[in-house]
Amino acid sequence: MVKLVVVALLTSSVALAQDCFPLDKKLSFSGRLVLIDENGYRQWIGLRLSRPVCVEGDRGDGYIERVDDVKIMQAFALEDGQIHSRLNRLIGDNVALTGTLAQWLTGYQRAPVVINVDTVEPTDAAGEATLSAPGRPKPLVRDVPAYYITVRAGQSLIKAVREAGSNAPLTPVDEYARHTVTGGDVVYVFCRDGYEPQYVTGSISEDSAACGASANSCGFNIPRDRMITITMRCTQTK
Repeated sequence: MVKLVVVALLTSSVALAQDCFPLDKKLSFSGRLVLIDENGYRQWIGLRLSRPVCVEGDRGDGYIERVDDVKIMQAFALEDGQIHSRLNRLIGDNVALTGTLAQWLTGYQRAPVVINVDTVEPTDAAGEATLSAPGRPKPLVRDVPAYYITVRAGQSLIKAVREAGSNAPLTPVDEYARHTVTGGDVVYVFCRDGYEPQYVTGSISEDSAACGASANSCGFNIPRDRMITITMRCTQTK
């Protein structure tokens, strides 16, 4: 459990007088950044607050209602690689996020509310040290003629990667077998760029398992009540 020591703050004295925080208005919140892992399927960055807050609905239009007891916000950097990088580096640290609150109303929203982040700054010496430290070196990724990705999907998602021929494990797994999950709970497992995926074997049954070189991936629905296993071969194309 992550212990929180920072309370939510507002940048506006007008906002401080309100019972709830409004949508679509630039605000600032402080708390601790945490990485949420949903059984291997999804990972997202959250801002944990020390005390619950509430968020207003969308001006009474009937679609977005007030949300009470918000303890965590999903931190999202819209098309800003630098902000996304800072969010990742500061996971585990106390920070101040400035941005606007939103409700997506799709499966991509994983917390009660989303904060579209404009700026992220550390609020203590530990966070400052995190940013001043050298960045992690890029992982070594080997170019091999072909490799196999084995995916076991059920209550959790587990991936393993081995080189074709030698059967030697290849790591980090996500560098060889990146995956995404759509808002509709469809999983896509990707080969590295320059490799073509081929569906080899598996226990898919009624779950769709489509592979295509154009998409460089294989896709299947998250199984709800059983375990499925698929193995895909990634073959170098250049």
